[in-house]
Amino acid sequence: MIAGYQDIDSIPPGIFARRTLELHWLAGVSRSPAAAFGKLAWAHDFDTDRTLTPVFQSLGSSFIVNAARADSDLALVTVGVEARMANGWSATARLGGEFGGDTQTYTAQGKLRYAW
Repeated sequence: MIAGYQDIDSIPPGIFARRTLELHWLAGVSRSPAAAFGKLAWAHDFDTDRTLTPVFQSLGSSFIVNAARADSDLALVTVGVEARMANGWSATARLGGEFGGDTQTYTAQGKLRYAW
């Protein structure tokens, strides 16, 4: 039971395949090493049906939710850089995206970390 309704067996199991190529580069500038990284992947989703039929247990009613059909093949791209300073600080920037025939998703992440 999730948020007051019970899901029927129409939810896709989420089976997918992924092939990944991951590269890392390390460059040291004096005592502050910097690392660049990149990842290129292909993902295939075997079940792209997004139809859901929730049933409310207390009311005995149900309805159908039809979401947009997802692309079955996606190219996944991630690039980023991490810089470590000598005083325990590090900074990371990462950009990513998922690209399909009808889908484009972009992500960006920044992280500042201090270790003592």
